[in-house]
Parts: sequence; C-alpha cells; structure tokens
Amino acid sequence: MNSHRKALTICLAIMAASVIALRQMSQTQRLGEPGVKVVSQDVYTIVDQKKERIGTNMVALPEKALDYISTNRPIDKIVWEWLPKDTTYGHRFYVSPRDGFEVDNNVVLMGADRTSIHQPEYCLSGGGWQITDDRAVSIVVPGEHPTTIPVRKILATGTFKDRRGNEREFHGVYVFWFVSSTQSTSELKQAMWWMGRDVLATGVMQRWAYISYLAVCLPGMDEDAAYKRMERLIQAAAPQFVTQLNSAATDGRTAQR
Repeated sequence: MNSHRKALTICLAIMAASVIALRQMSQTQRLGEPGVKVVSQDVYTIVDQKKERIGTNMVALPEKALDYISTNRPIDKIVWEWLPKDTTYGHRFYVSPRDGFEVDNNVVLMGADRTSIHQPEYCLSGGGWQITDDRAVSIVVPGEHPTTIPVRKILATGTFKDRRGNEREFHGVYVFWFVSSTQSTSELKQAMWWMGRDVLATGVMQRWAYISYLAVCLPGMDEDAAYKRMERLIQAAAPQFVTQLNSAATDGRTAQR
C-alpha cells in the first residue's frame, strides 16, 4: 500500500513540475523569424461580393518570374474564417502570355498559433479534388550555390464548372512544402516535430510557412509537362521570397522555360 502511495506521490509531483515548466515556457517563449519575406501591404478577402481588409502584412510573392503575368488575389473567405486570425497570407496567380497556362500560388505563414499550418490533403479534399497520386520529389534551384527543395507532388481529379458553366472533369497538379527560417520539409509531421524540439531546446517557436502551387489541366493535357512548367516557375519564383534560397537564384532569368 505504501509503495502505491509513494508511486502516486511521485506521479503527482512530476505532473505538477510539468505544469510549472509549461507555464514558464509559455511566458518565455518567443516567435522566430519567418522563412519567407513579409511586406506591409493590405490583404483582402471577398465578403458579399465586396473586398474586406483582413490584414496589413502579406507574404511578398514576386510579381515577375520568367515571362509570366501575375496578379495578387484575395484570400478565400473560407480559408480566412477557418485559420487563426494571426495568420499571414500570400496569394498570387500566374498566367503564361504564350498559351494561357495558369498557376495558383498560395502561402500560409503561422503566427503564435501553430494551427495555421495544416494538412494539405484536407485543402484538396475540401475543394472537391480526389487524389490519384502522391509522392515526394525534389526541385533543384540553380545558381552559384544550387539548393534542393524537398516537395510533395500530388495529382488529383475533380468535376467542376468551366467558364461557360458546364460541369466537366479537370486534372490538378499540386506541389507544396513547409519552410522555417532554417529548415524545409515536405512532411507536416517533420515540421511539427522540429517546431516542438526547437521550443523545448531554445524557447523559440519557429514561424513555419506552408507554400503551395496548383495548376489545373484539361483532360488530355500532359500532367508531366504541366509539372515541369510549374517546376521551372518555382525555380525562378521561390528564391525571391523564401529566405533560405537567397544564395541561389535571385531572379526569373536563372531558369528558362
């Protein structure tokens, strides 16, 4: 009986010590620097067909990459409503002037609330896509010091309305990865593990960003060819806003389409 009481006392003492440690950690914890460039610029979503400002900082996605024409886009209302309010966003749409090939680029940067960084598959499923292939690949950014980006490449299909309002099947090529100021990975679990480890070891919560690119293909369009074009766009664009890549390519001329 005494041994049980002793064990219970030890457990309670450990629990109390853990609570005290967590409280002290929350008081001393500080946010690290983001791994993407952030600029002061108003960010909007669309509510009842009207623009509504939701922030004054945005991820600085490049206006120029290769020969693509690009525009800033509002943040989807459902995304803004779902994610924590201290989330910082970037959303830019790229169009090739040669043939109209389109790539949608989104970035979600966490603040103090780490739940901004979420499972990418949920985004696709919630958007009506069905995943047909999912694999880890690497994108090499050329330059004086070439850098490798570990990414996930997902192929998906979905039925949506086209510009004429007719429902038809589309194919999607989705590329994403996660980045902090010092680390990058294509696996959410790895990013969360590193985040927890760094908080315990240093008291610093790294600000992770979730970077994604989506190209939608009509049936019959070569998905491999679409991915290759996305890869070249990423090689040109990512070094302009991902701080780890600054020593590699720095403008759109380093990669050719």
